[in-house]
Amino acid sequence: MQAKHVVFLGIIASALLATLVIFEWIPPQVAGFVVLGLTLAASFFIALSMLRGQRLGDQELVVTAVQRIHEQKSEEQALAQMLHWSKAIVECKSSFYFSIEQEKSFYLNEKGEEEAWQAISQEVAGSGNNWLWPNAACQAQPPAAIKTFLAMPLTVDDNKILGILYLVNRQDEAAFRAADATLLQPLTKAGRTALLRLRREEQNLVYYRQIIAAVVGGIEAGSPGFQGHAQRVSRLAGLLGKVLGFNSSEIRELTLAALLHDAGKIVPDEISEEETRPAEDRHPQKGARLLPDEESFKGMREAILYHHERYNGSGFPEGLHMADIPLSAGIIAVADVFDALTCLSEEEARLSAEEALAVIKKATGTLFDPMVVVALEEIMPSLLSDEENKKID
Repeated sequence: MQAKHVVFLGIIASALLATLVIFEWIPPQVAGFVVLGLTLAASFFIALSMLRGQRLGDQELVVTAVQRIHEQKSEEQALAQMLHWSKAIVECKSSFYFSIEQEKSFYLNEKGEEEAWQAISQEVAGSGNNWLWPNAACQAQPPAAIKTFLAMPLTVDDNKILGILYLVNRQDEAAFRAADATLLQPLTKAGRTALLRLRREEQNLVYYRQIIAAVVGGIEAGSPGFQGHAQRVSRLAGLLGKVLGFNSSEIRELTLAALLHDAGKIVPDEISEEETRPAEDRHPQKGARLLPDEESFKGMREAILYHHERYNGSGFPEGLHMADIPLSAGIIAVADVFDALTCLSEEEARLSAEEALAVIKKATGTLFDPMVVVALEEIMPSLLSDEENKKID
């Protein structure tokens, strides 16, 4: 029955009751009992409706949370989403994740509490069940500020526990309930599935990188002076991308594109009568065509295709300038030139890292994106450290 129907029936019942009382067809005492009964029934209906609405709202949040968790591209992002939504759904003051495999916590805000939670996590993992504290028989004591917590293990099919989701101190100061764990079960399941999937993808990426590195190494073997060039450019591009705010997924694409930035040099030329550009200048297009023509490879294709574009429009193959050049391509351009100046030149002509930076800084805003040059300057201490280590070796 809908709420409007209940209201309509209530109006009719109230009018009927008032008529009976006015004409003294029923005693006032009876009318009082009837009013009391109607009031109790209305209160029950309102409370039931509110509870149903709250449950529907919680279920909608859970569905949204599961979707957000599965959309993430890294383990850290998936964990962050699981913690954010679980905290919002049960309305607790804090949440964190303890990795059993790595024996450390993620997003634990309170300092100096790692050891206490590590001991508790070992007990929770040993039981393999959800824990409601203070109801659980926990030998290891939580920090003094913890009044109540809910611990939910993320268990895989072979009963191995990846880690434990902790929710700490409800906003209403009440203890956690078994219903909270039931409500959050889809989130922990989504978190477990996402972590396993992302881990497989990361392992596959390691294999792909090893295969690509082997292929690129074979290519560079034909030109001894270029050995290690692609690996160095890839590493430097990754460092620059991190400084410039690339997320883990974008850095993966960037470093793979940097590994392949010169792969087009081994592709045979298909020269048409209209082609006037030297073969050396055609390798970005040929390299980009090596990747599948799919949307998921678009960023990598563009990074390879445009890594010889220059900020003032003097580059190739299309003469793009300034913001028209993808940032990933601008990063590879700087990393490529930096490695050429420090490693690819004849030994007597090679520059130090500081000297190469000075050369690149002179071309800031003409050949190179100013943001990338600033990022290169920021990571210079680590590059100088690498340079010193090479001298020691």
